Amino acid sequence: MRVLGDEFNNDEGTIIIDLQAGLPESNGKSVIFLSNNGSGNDSIKLRLLADNDTIDLYCIKDGSTTADTGGPSIPYSGKLGVTYSKTSGYIFAGNGSIRATVTGTNLIPDMNRLEFSGDLSKYKSIVYMPKASTEAELITLTGGN
Repeated sequence: MRVLGDEFNNDEGTIIIDLQAGLPESNGKSVIFLSNNGSGNDSIKLRLLADNDTIDLYCIKDGSTTADTGGPSIPYSGKLGVTYSKTSGYIFAGNGSIRATVTGTNLIPDMNRLEFSGDLSKYKSIVYMPKASTEAELITLTGGN
């Protein structure tokens, strides 16, 4: 584990991952897990769904769900991205297409932890930016090869 410094922003950020074909983990596991203290009570997750074939966005604050796309999920291979902001909410994108937008203020706690699936060989690349991206930027970042 590494202590995060100025390169990490507690209030907003963007994560882009490029997944290889093949499951990143088993059903229900997080592909990306951002949290306040390592628990699920304050977190943002991109998680593998029960069909073992798609990924969705799931967010929780103070133990209450603030976002659960459950439906607009995407295949587990390709480029996925999530951007989050304490002042405007979340955007979830995959392969150049917006899958979910959750608006609202103060939906997230102060993030201080970023974790990935245990099998890092499933990732072609992982990029973190300490700034929230716009919808157009997220489309561009997840749409290219």
